[in-house]
Amino acid sequence: GSGAPTDYVQTNDTISDASRATPHTTYGATKACCELLLTDYSRRGFVDGRGVRLPTICVRAGKPNAATTGCFSGVIREPLSGVDVE
Repeated sequence: GSGAPTDYVQTNDTISDASRATPHTTYGATKACCELLLTDYSRRGFVDGRGVRLPTICVRAGKPNAATTGCFSGVIREPLSGVDVE
């Protein structure tokens, strides 16, 4: 993604609830907006909300692509298709 190198999390950084979100993609910005709205609406008492980040649980159909999730999808998709995985 784009952004200044200082925006990225380093190996020795500590991440907490107070860590600033710095999304570098439209997908990340959308997730951050949804999390902020849920947090704000919960704080204001409009909803009793909880945010959960689930691991990749959907398998993409078709050939693998450059997306990170495509790699994880392949772990499930390839063996089910009878493809020998090394």
